[in-house]
Amino acid sequence: MIVVLLFIIVSTLTISEIDISRLKPILSNGATLVLRGALSSFSFPFGEVVVFTMIFSNISKVKNYNKIFMVGLSLGGLIVFLATLRNLLVIGSETASMVYFPSILTISLVHLGPIFQRLEISIVLLFLVGAFVKTIICLFAVCNGISKIFGFKDYRFIATPVTFLMINFSLFIYLY
Repeated sequence: MIVVLLFIIVSTLTISEIDISRLKPILSNGATLVLRGALSSFSFPFGEVVVFTMIFSNISKVKNYNKIFMVGLSLGGLIVFLATLRNLLVIGSETASMVYFPSILTISLVHLGPIFQRLEISIVLLFLVGAFVKTIICLFAVCNGISKIFGFKDYRFIATPVTFLMINFSLFIYLY
């Protein structure tokens, strides 16, 4: 809830920087480019939802987890859509496509007196919390999957070796 609240606060602070004319011209390069971009932006964050099947296999107390899953997926999709729309309305499509993190550039334009400046740290904190939660969920899914493949009753004793392997592989990927 803190992430959603911080997103709403930061997005409302950018209202003064919004220019509707930055959305024009819509479909100037054709519909195929828009559809290709929509497919890639849809498949990247939502393609990882498959990991949640490993988590839902351990949940027995929740009766209607399909409803919870769909509400969370819809809320996540709405946040991604609103963040993309906010970035396009504030900095434009040309700038947003050139910058690796357009949300940080969008929030850096917010200046509300001497107190509310340099709010980019809030977006960086959102990214860090999201990356941490995503890593923990993927680590849990891997440990759970390994324990089911090899027929172990508990996954917890696998967590430490898998975590160390993950750290080593991430350093290997980063350095090479």
